[in-house]
Amino acid sequence: MTVPLIVDGYNLLFLFKRNPDHAAREALRNELVRYASLKGRAVFLVFDGSARGSGPSMLDSKGGVTLLYSSGRERADDLIRRLVRDRREVVVVTSDRELTRSVERLGAAVLSSHSFLTRLEQALESPEPSKFEEDEPEDSTPAPGHRNRPRRSAWLDGL
Repeated sequence: MTVPLIVDGYNLLFLFKRNPDHAAREALRNELVRYASLKGRAVFLVFDGSARGSGPSMLDSKGGVTLLYSSGRERADDLIRRLVRDRREVVVVTSDRELTRSVERLGAAVLSSHSFLTRLEQALESPEPSKFEEDEPEDSTPAPGHRNRPRRSAWLDGL
């Protein structure tokens, strides 16, 4: 079963050490469109700040990637939490510790931005789909309420 990805856009962009301007956001989106096509996964790419001020959060969808900007009333982290609450079975790509803790409590699996970037680069370089090893949790002791960790780890298969 493939579950959708929710990508913390600016968190991932900062790994590229690029100015997170419009061109950088579009380049990331185009890479994710290629990735979504290769992996057959829906991707929600989330950024802070609506491009039109306080308008609607969802802007548009292209090639399996839905681009979302938080409205003036919420941050990207809040929008990501809302998306997780609506779907539950998702993988969130972020290295933000606070966001990681909160979405895991809501039932999401989390993949660090660095780990995802490695997988993204490998997928885009390789013409054939490949299997990647699961990330090992830093602490193998499940936190309270994390009985579904093995199921969530399965959601990472094929990333």
